[in-house]
Amino acid sequence: MAETMYKVGEVIQFQFGLDSVTGTIIEDRGTIGRGGRRLYGIEYRTDDPVVPGPYYIELGAAEITKVPGAPRVTTKGTEASVNRERLIQIENDEAGRR
Repeated sequence: MAETMYKVGEVIQFQFGLDSVTGTIIEDRGTIGRGGRRLYGIEYRTDDPVVPGPYYIELGAAEITKVPGAPRVTTKGTEASVNRERLIQIENDEAGRR
């Protein structure tokens, strides 16, 4: 059976422990997973008021489902430039915590 393909900007859900979490696909990592599994970079937030996120996780297509009726999230610039900006932001945030 072929894996479902998702696009950058799609709103999805996945299981995180006992919770169902909603996130946005911010990167299609390609078929770099075990056995050629396609991985997606997903940004999500939590309800935790102390550390709401954003957080980043990589999951396979079999582990996520598209949220029906959710509008696709659009971003400025190309996917690569958006990911580079996010990486810089994450690095700066982590440097500030040291």
